[in-house]
Amino acid sequence: MGVIKLSVNPDGTYRLSDPRCRFASFDLCYGYFQTHRGSLTVDMERSCLHLWSYLASWGMLRGSSKLLSDCSMKVMEDVVTYLSTLKNPDDWELDLGLDASGAPDIVKSKRIIEIYKDLSKIIGDISVKSVKVGVSATPTLVTKIMLGTLGCVPALDRYFRKVVKIGLSQLNQDVLSKIQDFHSKPHFYVNTNKVANIAPDVATGNDIDASVNINIDIDTNTKIRVIDFSGKVTNLLYPRAKVLDMIGFSISAGWTWQII
Repeated sequence: MGVIKLSVNPDGTYRLSDPRCRFASFDLCYGYFQTHRGSLTVDMERSCLHLWSYLASWGMLRGSSKLLSDCSMKVMEDVVTYLSTLKNPDDWELDLGLDASGAPDIVKSKRIIEIYKDLSKIIGDISVKSVKVGVSATPTLVTKIMLGTLGCVPALDRYFRKVVKIGLSQLNQDVLSKIQDFHSKPHFYVNTNKVANIAPDVATGNDIDASVNINIDIDTNTKIRVIDFSGKVTNLLYPRAKVLDMIGFSISAGWTWQII
């Protein structure tokens, strides 16, 4: 268990309180890829470093991972090169496959699945000295990459899968529909006692954690601004997919939210 610490911006949006906290790894990676959409291969080393650091921070380079044992950050060239081919601005605005009103968009949803399949193949084909390393393109790894760069889906790690009740399956239309349905719920947290920082009324429709403590109301419309390396806010907002990812993680892992 831990705490997600936010500060309030003058415009009423939120931001992470410290660029040195682990959660800021998303901000630094997502902010970089979103602002360098058309020039990702100009400084390939920097692009690879951002993605590699983000994946390391979120547990993708540990244990028996082939990325850890057999690869350097240079293998991320394959992913970066693919992302650089996404010239259509719509590919960078697929957020959960929903339209502006929050309703499922068939075209956007289909495109998310296509990108997922493309990245899965690219990761599975990662090689060193022209020999495939055998990196497993797990749903967790592929969706973490999609979240940290395109911001279109939550990371399908064990925490999020548990709270949305998704098995360890590939991202497909059925899984995406469940994620979209999870997003459609009006509130996941309703904090009735901000002063005491007690929120026993977690309205999640499940029995994973009935006593998450927060001191702000959190829902899928919460606006969080991306911070840069210095901790300053940018014009970028967290995509709906990232806010949903954080909500699912908080419910499942028991993390709390605090304003400082």
